[in-house]
Amino acid sequence: MFILMNERIRREAEIWWPYNVFMTSSQDAARHIDCPAVIDPAGRARHLVLGPFERLRPGTWRASLVLRLSAAAARRPLSVGFGTEPNFSIFDLPYGVPGLHRIDLEWTFGEEDDAELWVWLRRAAFDGEIGFLGVGLTAC
Repeated sequence: MFILMNERIRREAEIWWPYNVFMTSSQDAARHIDCPAVIDPAGRARHLVLGPFERLRPGTWRASLVLRLSAAAARRPLSVGFGTEPNFSIFDLPYGVPGLHRIDLEWTFGEEDDAELWVWLRRAAFDGEIGFLGVGLTAC
């Protein structure tokens, strides 16, 4: 189901950013590394997904993604943001709800600018898994 939901978003999107164009913070938060499709959230609070800082033309854009949270990962506060530094449209995932979560965020770019999407672990985690395959972008 996880792969099917992501495939549908990819097919319907104008632009598809696969997981491997994003970065993730290392567990000690000292550096950024390539983002894997399955993220281990163990470690301190940090950005689990960050990037890709690619230019989008002016207008309103919808970013759509699906996250798969294990039970342990769902017991940590997680937020998703989309926009451009320093302003973002933000969604807080429901606390304690494992499984698939589809998130749709919209942001209006007044001029061509570098777009950013992030998933933020807001409190330290000891274990868990978060599945992330990419982000579909659609002009609204």
